[in-house]
Parts: sequence; structure tokens; C-alpha cells
Amino acid sequence: MNVPGSESHYAVYAHNKDLIKGWEWLCRYLPSAARKSYDILRTAPQTTIPRRYYMLKHKNFQGKWCHEVGAGERIYFGIYEDQRKVVVYYAGRHPNQVPMPPDPEFSVTELPSPHSSKE
Repeated sequence: MNVPGSESHYAVYAHNKDLIKGWEWLCRYLPSAARKSYDILRTAPQTTIPRRYYMLKHKNFQGKWCHEVGAGERIYFGIYEDQRKVVVYYAGRHPNQVPMPPDPEFSVTELPSPHSSKE
């Protein structure tokens, strides 16, 4: 849930509607971990925790981040500081390869808050 009028929070979006299926799966499978990641994405997306929350290093992934949500689940996202916006472009099981970030000209939809999902 994005809080209107809250300059200290980031708006959290999904890159596309298909991504929401992976996000909802994480919310059902790992509800407390999904809530923790969502809260960090909203309040401090550049938080680093070694081997858990980190910036991707390859030149193709500049400005992109990864959250290890569980032992084998990941969230990949970009931070758009000038717009106070986070765009999640992958949520789900650990992929075989790091997913390529979307084209900067993308459509987004609001990511549902895990706080409203049932455990």
C-alpha cells in the first residue's frame, strides 16, 4: 500500500501485470519475508544486507537491486530516486540467470501490499 502524501516513502510498482502472479505467490509462500521486503522497498530500498539485499554489479544492471526473500526466492527491482519510485521487474523462485531489467519506457501497475494478504 502506497501512502499518499508521504514524501518519505517510495511508491512500489510491478513492471507488468504478469509479475504480480509471482509477487502474490511470494506473499502466500513467505508472507512475513514478503512483508519485510515490501516495507524496505517502500521506506529504504537501498538498504544493503550482505548476501540478502544488494546492488547488482554488472554494467547491464546498473542501478538494479536484488532482495533474497527466502532460501530460493528473489525480488529484482530498480530504484528511480527522482520519482521516489521502485519498480519490481522479477518476483519468484531464484532464476537460473539474473533477469534482464525492462526497457526504461515501461508500463507499471501498483504492486499489491502483502499486508492485505491473508496468511
